[in-house]
Amino acid sequence: MNDFLIQNIITFLLGGGVSSFVTLKFTRKEAEAKALSSIQDVYQEVITDLKSYNTELKKDKEDIESRLSIRIQNLEERQSRQDKKIEENEREISTLKHFKCTDLSCLKRRQ
Repeated sequence: MNDFLIQNIITFLLGGGVSSFVTLKFTRKEAEAKALSSIQDVYQEVITDLKSYNTELKKDKEDIESRLSIRIQNLEERQSRQDKKIEENEREISTLKHFKCTDLSCLKRRQ
């Protein structure tokens, strides 16, 4: 912006008053083009950053899903083992119910 003002002031003082108004239009358009170009560059950087962030999120999601699926599988296996153990314990309890009475003459004990 300073170059723009300095150029116009020098041109006007050195006798090119009319030419400064002619070049003003072109220099203004050139400045607008540079500004739009820099804005476009910033947008391109934002787009690339968002793409890389998105790919990182997808990778993290896949890692978490794989770890959770392994953990779920392990927990299901543990649960099935515990269910089997519970069934065994229930059978054992049912067989031991006959001996819960300490009285030797009890009818339940004789069964």
